[in-house]
Amino acid sequence: MALRQLREEAGFTQRQLAIEAQMAQPAVARLEACETIPTLATLTRLSKALGCDFSILIGGE
Repeated sequence: MALRQLREEAGFTQRQLAIEAQMAQPAVARLEACETIPTLATLTRLSKALGCDFSILIGGE
């Protein structure tokens, strides 16, 4: 599932997700646009902020 879809389903703007995941909003935008590869730490912060299983962010179902 795409990061943008998960973010929107959680009701977050990019800025809100960035705050929850302790990262910059432009970094969220780059991840959504597939312009950068997230680190393990970034994936962990995003999964916690979105309340989803880590595996969903790396392409799991």
